[in-house]
Amino acid sequence: MMLSFATTEWGRYGGAVTGGGAMDDSMSIAGGSVANSQMDDRKKYLLAEKNASFLGPHIYKQISILDNLDIYFQLFVFSTAVETHLSGNPLLGSLDPEETAWQHVLESYPRIQLWPVDRRIQEQEANSNMGPRGPSTEEEFRRVWRERIVGCGRPALKRLTPTCTPRLGFHGEFVWPASSSSTTSTTASSAPKGRPEGVVVARQAILCCSNAAFYIILDYVEPKKTAQPTKPPRNSFPKAIPPDACFAEAVWPHALARHPWKHLQNISIGFNFQRLTLRFRNPDHDFVSQEEYCYILLTSSKLETVALLKELQDVTDGVSVAMDTPTSNQPSRNVVIENDDPIVLDALADAVGNVLGAVLHFQILHQYWKKGERGTVRRLCLVTDSKIYLFDEDYFGDGARAEEMMLQKRQSWGQPIYRVVDEADLTQIVSVEGASLDPCALTIAIRPTSRLYRTHNWRLLCRGREGAERLIDDVRKAMSMATM
Repeated sequence: MMLSFATTEWGRYGGAVTGGGAMDDSMSIAGGSVANSQMDDRKKYLLAEKNASFLGPHIYKQISILDNLDIYFQLFVFSTAVETHLSGNPLLGSLDPEETAWQHVLESYPRIQLWPVDRRIQEQEANSNMGPRGPSTEEEFRRVWRERIVGCGRPALKRLTPTCTPRLGFHGEFVWPASSSSTTSTTASSAPKGRPEGVVVARQAILCCSNAAFYIILDYVEPKKTAQPTKPPRNSFPKAIPPDACFAEAVWPHALARHPWKHLQNISIGFNFQRLTLRFRNPDHDFVSQEEYCYILLTSSKLETVALLKELQDVTDGVSVAMDTPTSNQPSRNVVIENDDPIVLDALADAVGNVLGAVLHFQILHQYWKKGERGTVRRLCLVTDSKIYLFDEDYFGDGARAEEMMLQKRQSWGQPIYRVVDEADLTQIVSVEGASLDPCALTIAIRPTSRLYRTHNWRLLCRGREGAERLIDDVRKAMSMATM
């Protein structure tokens, strides 16, 4: 089983970890110790979450939320429907103000629980869009999906607390810092000191796009088995949607972060469309950090990246048009879209210490082992016109290395950092075959350079079947070119 040391050097940057998110200086948890005035304002959202009910078609009430996220977000999360006795009642004005406050929340805002600082930004946006009964964000649902995501830089890590595990080498062994002793040592005097190098594991999150904002929502993760199971704290925030929750329970998703599209500064397209990097900066509110929020979406698929990029362009273009209208006080703006090909190629060349050659294939995937409980490890497979490589791909400021928490000149959060895990000449490849049971898995057999060593296998797991098939085809093409 892989070791996990989630409270290491970066803990000082993340603040107090609470259920998957860390508290920012301008945040406090709902139900925590806050000023009475702040609690009164926050209470309406807690009451709205408690009293919400699902009013969609009856046939949907008993189906699973997590298995039908798209339908749930359309019918409940972004629905403004409320109980008939709460809406359009002429006696509504005579009710207790506290009662009308949470009812107005159900009619005006998406049913997503937010950090107080994010809620404050949302309310300020609502004040600029007055509806018949007061402020309204008028958010429209666009898309929801699950994605692996990595936060980079202090602001993003306060929202996405990094989880670090020991770095594993090609054979699944711990990788120790260069100053430590060899992992093959068996005597106490020569045993490695300190701890293995750490690597940040990408978090599985629920991502949601509306016409106004980007949401990062806590997803359910199966808890690790422990001798004494811990009881979750009462009124904790954020909380994931329970795995057995159905539509009838009207569960609110809890967002680790909400960023308006008007704060999106830059979209960086990863090499070969394997990832997207979103950079947000808040220039409008003095109560929020002005630093950059950097999030890396590890799509590992060209088709998925292109579809997501088109969706992002549509929503950001809509925001730009709205900001450019005569009634808007916001200046017009354009989101910068760029690719990081030059940065990636330079970083790869530095990692191999030689001329890289022509890149024939580039894919983010996972390595797994046939034996042992080591799980899977994120890798990068690179095929050139002469060699095949397996890399570790880390990101500057991802929280694994405390020395990177200070932004350096000519560096930006999220820049890739590569380390060679294994490499071989194309002529050393014996075979490349798909796995018999899993269409996303494949095995590449590598012949050693010396007879003293055995043939070793790269067991790789792609995100989808299309990625595995493409890797197999590209490796075989490269092998045929190398033998010509």
